[in-house]
Amino acid sequence: MQYYDYKKNIEMLQQLNKEVLFILSNHDVFNVDKTDTNYLPYCNTEAFNDFVSIEYINFPMYGTKREGNEQDMMHRISKLNIDNKSIIISHIPPYKCLDKANNGVYYGSGTIRDMIKEKKPAYFFCGHVHDAFGFKKLHNTFVVSVACDKITTRGWVVNLETVKYEKVIL
Repeated sequence: MQYYDYKKNIEMLQQLNKEVLFILSNHDVFNVDKTDTNYLPYCNTEAFNDFVSIEYINFPMYGTKREGNEQDMMHRISKLNIDNKSIIISHIPPYKCLDKANNGVYYGSGTIRDMIKEKKPAYFFCGHVHDAFGFKKLHNTFVVSVACDKITTRGWVVNLETVKYEKVIL
């Protein structure tokens, strides 16, 4: 079923006629087609050299290689080459920035927030908290939550050079 949803979502995204990149989320346990260059880890185009993928999630759920705790995440992030030109795509948002659920709980990562404060990447795209869709600035970094809810497939088209953005509902 998940693989079918993946294929269906790729078809929807192609309707945008824009370059679209994605990573896996905490519920995605399927294997991505090795030829899918929209999947950031498989994208080797020089135009995306500033992009960094953080597929890691800070809670164990399904026993995938992408799960762990904040210490594990800190260790993995420390190995990444991140600077003020970096564009990061992560599932987990930074703590207290586009991570508050309707129940009042913040589900973001303190490690990611600290990394943004220290490294100040240009953009940080995330999801995970379905109630926290939005666009916000944190320590000179544009944080963009593309989280979908149960009934709406949504996201943002962002011009990385002009910082102009447009909400998209598919």
